[in-house]
Amino acid sequence: MRYFAIYNPDGSIERVYFGLLESLDIENYIESGEPINPEYQYVDVNDLVIKNKENFNFNYDNLGEINTPIYFYDLPENTKIHWPDGSTSIESGDVSFEVNATGEYWFMFYNPQKITQRVIINVA
Repeated sequence: MRYFAIYNPDGSIERVYFGLLESLDIENYIESGEPINPEYQYVDVNDLVIKNKENFNFNYDNLGEINTPIYFYDLPENTKIHWPDGSTSIESGDVSFEVNATGEYWFMFYNPQKITQRVIINVA
């Protein structure tokens, strides 16, 4: 029995399969000699190897005040963001979110090559 990562075109691992190659009827897969963890690994689609994800390395700021935007800087290319209003977008570089009420604002950041990161900002 062997481990296989079934991956998407962006390198994110969709699922892990443990079994015989003959039982696997799919195109985008790569074999691994050891267990695979999609939360911490991705497939480098250029070199066709499984690599460990890195931490996000971006900055953000907010004064914690109503009507003051929350800014995020230096997001990696093609970062998926789940915004507090329930929407999702794909962003790169610098983005902002308008704050018009007090409360706790949750942001989730996803990128195939990065470990998912949650940012919580309290606005008073």
